[in-house]
Amino acid sequence: MGAPAAGKCSPTWAQPSPDGRHVFVACNASNEIVDVDVVSWTLARRIPAGTGVYNLALTHDGTRLIATNKRAQSVSIIDVASGRELARIPTTRRFPHGAVVSDDDRYAFISVEGYGSEPGTLEMIDLRRLERVAALDVGQMAGGQYQHHERQELRQPDQAEVQRVVRDLVHLPADRHRLHLHGQRGEK
Repeated sequence: MGAPAAGKCSPTWAQPSPDGRHVFVACNASNEIVDVDVVSWTLARRIPAGTGVYNLALTHDGTRLIATNKRAQSVSIIDVASGRELARIPTTRRFPHGAVVSDDDRYAFISVEGYGSEPGTLEMIDLRRLERVAALDVGQMAGGQYQHHERQELRQPDQAEVQRVVRDLVHLPADRHRLHLHGQRGEK
């Protein structure tokens, strides 16, 4: 990966911590996540990330940071306290994009863009086992997503169970080019 070039961040996402004291910024060009202390507006630390870190999500308890690595075709799970990468999980398709975390902090849902005529994919990562537990093909160019406001708990999911839950939560517009999960927190 090499040392990041000074001043070469190229930010692609900013994710506030649950307590509002920090903001994590994905620096796509330098392959790192910068942790900004919002109380003092200072750089708290630099966290190494995968190549082309792109989007971020945090567990609601603030202990895990999920980072999509767009040029590395992977997702990093990072321990926030130590800044250590716990796992780097390859994605089934080339371009991981968005990330959201289930209300119970058990799963991360990753939207992965297809390439050319490939379908996009919604991947489900178990944040305890640190592995992908399901993948579901959706429309082309699956990009953004947001979390359903009702709590959905899955225990030891199988593909059929994941497809049922995703079918209930996913809206694919007529053009089938964008993936959206219904009902972001606070939205009506």
